[in-house]
Parts: sequence; structure tokens; C-alpha cells
Amino acid sequence: MTADTSTLTRTVAVGLAVVLVASLGVGSVVSTTQDAEGESATVRIAHMSPDAPAVDVQVDNQTVFQNLEYGDVTEFTELESGEHQVTIVTADNESVVFEGQLSLRANESYTITAAGEVSENATQGFEPIALRTDPAVPSENESVVRLAHFSPDAGPIDVTLRQSGEVVADNLTFGNATEYATLPSGVYTFEVRAAAEDNNGTVVATFNESLLGGTAYTAFAAGYASPEDAPADAPLQLFVEVDAGGETNASETQRTDRARQPEQAEETTTAPGETTTEA
Repeated sequence: MTADTSTLTRTVAVGLAVVLVASLGVGSVVSTTQDAEGESATVRIAHMSPDAPAVDVQVDNQTVFQNLEYGDVTEFTELESGEHQVTIVTADNESVVFEGQLSLRANESYTITAAGEVSENATQGFEPIALRTDPAVPSENESVVRLAHFSPDAGPIDVTLRQSGEVVADNLTFGNATEYATLPSGVYTFEVRAAAEDNNGTVVATFNESLLGGTAYTAFAAGYASPEDAPADAPLQLFVEVDAGGETNASETQRTDRARQPEQAEETTTAPGETTTEA
């Protein structure tokens, strides 16, 4: 399969509303642009912190999402635009791990990602990161996908397609995402590489994913490139989630199972939605 090279640019997308949280303290703010009151925005939560426990998310003192484990991505939920009080607590004992204000702009969609690490001496401190998630829905024969980097120890990465050699992420750094790239629908092997000038660095891991026509995706690269040296046994994985178009299917269940059993990423397979790793 040949990708549309005009859309596979080597630029790292800006347009991420990012607030770094240096610790698990309270009073921090995740801020986007505020807009007209009385209108709504849509929000989902992605748990991509590999050493963090399961969490509940409260909005304005009401629990909106429960028992989110590492690798889980919620469905989009509609919230009024404007300011909201957001509290993230551990699911087991309700210890507060984040508390702050979230400002939403009307008629926009956001993915709020719990990223980084909670362990002492973390490589990347825990941080909630907001990505605007408003892709155009492609035609029935095409898909669009972007890569988001949330692996604490991977360093800058390139992502290439084994089938064509096309570059879908160039020197992508932690906490950032690429622009959406257009690809013909089909099965692709994504090769995650250590960033190199010619995009030919060492392959850290490979992932086989099926991209459906008329569907937009975010592929979250999360977990550890070197899990043997990490505070949690969570190997680098690719969690691919639908942003727009498409419908829920069996592959989403497979990804949820994989999130809860990360050791499966070490199995060799060519089935869509599964992963293989390479030294």
C-alpha cells in the first residue's frame, strides 16, 4: 500500500494546549481557550501513565469516569464550555493526584491525557496534557491517523511504515503529537524508531494496525522502551483509538485487553490490532 505523500509531512503539530505539572500537587491548571457560555464541548480521558494506578475523574465534584486503568481511553462526553473543576483520584482509596481548573472552548473536542510517571525519580513527571481532537472525517476509502508520544523513556522517536517506508512521525518528542496523515484504508505495520536524521534509527518496536475507511485515529505510543529498567512492567505499546467516524468494533476490545495485560505486546503476530516488539 502506498501512502499519500503530500500529507505525510515531517512536521510536529503545534496546537497542543499543554500545561506541565511538576508534581502531583493540587491547584494546577489545564487550560485551553474559553468561548461562549451555554454551548458545549466534548472531552475524553486517556490514561497513558504506565506506573500510575487506576483512577476516577471528577468534574465539578461529580464522578464522570471511573476506574480508568493504564491504556484506557474513554468515550467522548459532552460538557458545557467554560471553566470546570477537575479532580483525579486513585480508584482504590480516592487519594487526590490532580486537582485544577479546565477551560473548554465551545464546539471543540479534546483528549485530556494523563501522562508521565508518578514514581519517585521519574524520567517524566506526571502531567495532564490536552490535545485538540477535531479531525476531518476522510472518505470511505481513506483513513487519517496521528501519532502521540507518551513513552517516558523512549526519547525522540521516528515512526515509519514498513510497507512503504513513509515517515508518519519525525523526531517526535514526549507530550507532542503529529498532524493527521491520510492513508488508504488497510493493515499497516508501524515501526517505532529511535529518532535519526534519515529516519533509519534502531527499531524499538513494531505494531500491526488495521485502519478503516472513513475513520480518524489517534495512536498513543505509551509504556517503556526499556521496561526492565522502569518502575512498572509496561512495555512500549501503541493504543489506537477512534477520533471521528467509524464504529466500535472487536479491535477496540482487543486493545482494552492489551492495555490490561501489557505482556501480550511481546508476542509475535500479524493479526490486526496486535503488536510485536524487536530488540
